Amino acid sequence: EPIFFGFPDGYVHDDDELRGLIVRQLRLHRPELVITWDGFRPGFNHRDHRNTGRATYDAIYPAADDHLYYVLDKEEGLEPFRPQAMLLAGTQNADYHVDITPVIRTKIDAILAHTSQIHGRTAEETMKQWEDRAKAAREAGDEHASPYRESFTKVLLRR
Repeated sequence: EPIFFGFPDGYVHDDDELRGLIVRQLRLHRPELVITWDGFRPGFNHRDHRNTGRATYDAIYPAADDHLYYVLDKEEGLEPFRPQAMLLAGTQNADYHVDITPVIRTKIDAILAHTSQIHGRTAEETMKQWEDRAKAAREAGDEHASPYRESFTKVLLRR
């Protein structure tokens, strides 16, 4: 189930409030893997995405794993926790790729549901964008570039 923190678009800040909300969810759900935005990518133009990525990174370590951060969580029985890995989306240094061919139609439907950002684009146009991106990656030397893949930077979080 998605969890919405209620911040309006453009008003997500990399601050103690957001980190605390993320820490609480990490301690509550104890995921082994977290996927977030690469908040450190140069030129990444979505401020909310950058802030979310940075706050999530800092929430995972050191905050969620240290009992001295957000101490009121302990009153609810939420113990410190650190996931094993994090995947950073929207990265320039991808080293982990997931073939999403079996679910590409679901992915396209999800993208098109974000109507405020799509500006009337069709499913066919969106599929062509994915295919063109893979073609450009292959021409740039990535012989494994699949038309339908998600790419991430993998961060292993040692315990």
